[in-house]
Amino acid sequence: MENAPLDRRAIARAFKKALIQISLSEGYQKATREQKAKAKEAWEARNVTFHSLRHFANAQLRGSVSDETLRKLTGHATITMTDHYDHTTDADIQAPAKAQESRIIPFLKVAQQEGERSGEEIKNFTNLPAFRQTYP
Repeated sequence: MENAPLDRRAIARAFKKALIQISLSEGYQKATREQKAKAKEAWEARNVTFHSLRHFANAQLRGSVSDETLRKLTGHATITMTDHYDHTTDADIQAPAKAQESRIIPFLKVAQQEGERSGEEIKNFTNLPAFRQTYP
């Protein structure tokens, strides 16, 4: 049985016991059955499971480590599954929009003005002076 896979029920029991120990902290050894049962009920009411750690790790580490490293750390077979746990917020979406408004749109306006001045249709931004000044 040394190389046998871990039983998911055993993992769940150990995890619940750890959560109860966290709740009761130093008083765990002296806690009554009722106190332990109350702590267990509190965690169950919050629907915290061993699997919740995967969500937590994904949320906390996303952006701090590479996607491939995160995939390996969370034990996912594919990056698609890791992305499944990525809960993008409105703030996450607004950040690139603000960057676009502050950096790309002004550049496009300058490029458009240069194109209007020269009377040429803009087909390649890299030939415009505004682009060459921004990206020498």
